Amino acid sequence: MRNEYSGAGIYLENSGVQQSYSLGSYATVFQAEVFAILMVAQREDVKNCTEERIFICSDSQAALSCKDKINACSGVRRYPGVFSQAEEGGVCLDPGTYGIPENERADQLARLGSGEPPQGPEPILGILRGNGPDMSKTVWLLNLGRRALNQMVGILTGHSRLRRHLHLMGIEESPLCPECEEGEDTLIHLLGHCIAFGRLRRKVFGTGELQGGGDG
Repeated sequence: MRNEYSGAGIYLENSGVQQSYSLGSYATVFQAEVFAILMVAQREDVKNCTEERIFICSDSQAALSCKDKINACSGVRRYPGVFSQAEEGGVCLDPGTYGIPENERADQLARLGSGEPPQGPEPILGILRGNGPDMSKTVWLLNLGRRALNQMVGILTGHSRLRRHLHLMGIEESPLCPECEEGEDTLIHLLGHCIAFGRLRRKVFGTGELQGGGDG
């Protein structure tokens, strides 16, 4: 997000296609990730590709696990709704790995898109009724220090260094919490359930365990 706009970017490794999109002032991280996936999947050169298997990489676990997936094989998610016309071509989604040049280039393209005003009336992408953006929270977040902002983005998007996220990306062998090894290392587990932080949780929240949400 730059200049109060959100952006998305796509990069096709084989053909060298690079595209940036401005998504206006209201698009969420999740919407930007799914939008980028859709833009790749709907391209004629992708749908008509003769390769045996086409991989579309994203580092957004939320986008990779959204509700219309039908199965998962070796960490690859397939979307019948998004890829109905390309299903026979073997189009798959794959958890991308942080730091690889292709993902970095896509991130650069997204930043370029966020630097331009959107082409069309706002909102570019739909927003849920009653759930419009709270610009005061945006201002508060952007005034945080770099480290604190990075931590908040990890909490809000799931892009964090916790083991479950890294396990899904193929970086960590185990998804279990390294502190207690009794649950998967997620933000919900860390903040609400891990027994290793029970005393600190009681001091801050007044209870040894926070209720609500699952441990997944």
